[in-house]
Amino acid sequence: MTSKENINRVIERKNPPRIGLDLRTFSDIIYDSPVRLIYPYDRKFADWGRHPELLAKTDGFGGDVSLTAFGDIYGRINGKTNGECVKGALQDGWELLKNYRLPEFDPTHDQELTRKDYRNCEKFIIASLPCAVFAPLRDSRRMSDALMDTILERDNVRRFLDMITDFLKAAIRKAGVYGFDAVMYWDDLGTQETTFFSPQTFRDVFKDTYAAIAEEAHDNGLKVIMHSCGYIDAFIDDLIEIGLDVLQLDQPERYESACLARKYGERIAFYCPVDIQRVMATGDRKLIEQTALNMVNAFKNTGGSLIAMDYGAWADIGVKDEWAQWARDVFMNQAGIS
Repeated sequence: MTSKENINRVIERKNPPRIGLDLRTFSDIIYDSPVRLIYPYDRKFADWGRHPELLAKTDGFGGDVSLTAFGDIYGRINGKTNGECVKGALQDGWELLKNYRLPEFDPTHDQELTRKDYRNCEKFIIASLPCAVFAPLRDSRRMSDALMDTILERDNVRRFLDMITDFLKAAIRKAGVYGFDAVMYWDDLGTQETTFFSPQTFRDVFKDTYAAIAEEAHDNGLKVIMHSCGYIDAFIDDLIEIGLDVLQLDQPERYESACLARKYGERIAFYCPVDIQRVMATGDRKLIEQTALNMVNAFKNTGGSLIAMDYGAWADIGVKDEWAQWARDVFMNQAGIS
């Protein structure tokens, strides 16, 4: 059985012969972008630096800055991380939406995807979408205003989300044309304790957009994968209802893996590392190995709905590769791969 076939059986909860794997030592999965964005501004601002023109707009930020293809200024200190938005494209007022434009797609990227011929690849190919749903609102308006806007400026938020929906649908169609198996977006929706907004606000403001993305993906023969940090248990039933196929969580023990499997594992697949904060950060070998084994066993009872993964930046959170290898060894052993 190929990696593609195995991952499809994991996602569809059809008792695959083994768990799915996305580890540095072995992976069933390849990521690629279905589109390349044409940078709508001066390209020099895309690179990190002390750009005076950008810093002048950031109200005293003193680190390196760069400008995204969506017109948001990102900042970082001491060259660490991918940065955070320090000045949103629409931060100064919703009247800016009238002239706001999303980036276009570079047609030369289509030629590269044609050469890669993903339809004949044995791996499961995930298309990294160029943005998510809440994240572009959070950046363009900054977090505090974005949250207030979900209550006070719903018409403007919906206008913005309509633009995002059309943009993402176009990217999804590209993924369908060039042989991808799934689309994925990264959209943090909660703190460690609760969601950023109420379930009712999610339903009133955002749910239709997430549903439209899922429908477009399914219409193009693609699975839908969503990443979210934070505790979003209050949204999971809604996400399942709109057709989400896989939920990628980096902190599954915030919910408890056994609880995720019991409550949701027969309706949606999970794509997770061993919990990056509650477990991996401890460096406790026994705890790490036992948690990895418990994850595998929990999801065996739900049709095998687990893809085990490595976190993308262990070093950034102080986890040694030796510790990560303990988890990998358990997952590989349970999958029967040496």
